[in-house]
Amino acid sequence: MSNQTRIAWRMGAAIALTLFIFFLLHIPNSFRALNTVAMLCGITVFQHGLMKQRLILIWISGVMGMSIDALFRDAAWFYLPAYMLLVYTTMHLASRSRDAATMMLLVFGYSGSVPTSDFFEADPIIAGFQRTIGVTIGVLVAIVVFYIFPVKNRAAIHQLEPVRFGRRDLFFLAISAAVLLCVGAGVVKQYGTFVVMLGLAWAIGLPSQTMVVNRLQLGGLALGNCTALALLTIFSASSNNTAIYITVIAGIIGTVAYVGATHPNLKPAQGLFIIGTLVPCTFDFHPVPNVTPLFPMFASMWIGVIVSSLIYILFRSLDGVERFVLMVGASQEA
Repeated sequence: MSNQTRIAWRMGAAIALTLFIFFLLHIPNSFRALNTVAMLCGITVFQHGLMKQRLILIWISGVMGMSIDALFRDAAWFYLPAYMLLVYTTMHLASRSRDAATMMLLVFGYSGSVPTSDFFEADPIIAGFQRTIGVTIGVLVAIVVFYIFPVKNRAAIHQLEPVRFGRRDLFFLAISAAVLLCVGAGVVKQYGTFVVMLGLAWAIGLPSQTMVVNRLQLGGLALGNCTALALLTIFSASSNNTAIYITVIAGIIGTVAYVGATHPNLKPAQGLFIIGTLVPCTFDFHPVPNVTPLFPMFASMWIGVIVSSLIYILFRSLDGVERFVLMVGASQEA
């Protein structure tokens, strides 16, 4: 079995196992676990130390998020600075691991804070704990399938791309998180979680990615949304069989993983395609009879991407002005 085939089977098995667990137990946050397991299974090599590091950071951010929710639930002027500090601190810690996947897992964990949460009526501690458990289950399922479908010939495998944020980039992510939180709470409150989730996931790559990678990711998100709509429409019209539903979703994501492993130039589109497909398809644990109510969810994803992009353009413009002023000052001194 080739490495590409192993990766495809690993991804499909992980998605199926995670869906089965959540369908069986009806645990909240299935989309968080699914996105977590998809993110990790897309990485070729299993690293024990890095997995432990991810789990530690996930629970650090989870505890910080629970504390912020509990202390400042009804005090927006304190909540927003605390949330910015949460993002700044955890992204700084995660960037030391030089691993973008770890940063994405943190986003999955704390992107459902109180003002935009699907657990708005729940106790903040319980809601934060459920979010953290969802991501943790995804990590544990990924560990299991890594042992079942290991990838051989590690010397021929591309290593993880190093990522390290500077202070300016961390400040950009913190500002983006606060603005996304406000936009999610004010524009699409029911699905505000996805404004933050997609917006921050997109913002993480903006400081270091090329325009080609950005276009591939946007194309992946658009194709993922279209795939989710087609899948939900077909199932709502023809079948409500849970086993078939799980098999089809796992098959689609496994196929995408195979394509990404076979054609590395298309790999950047894989992550947002999977998010754009899995979130709508697994939000209610079963095929929905009417996809129209999900349109605000799709809109919230794109609102997050657009808001983060506008903030990044503003930061780049300010950076350009600052460089110009410094250059003029240096020339005058000379």
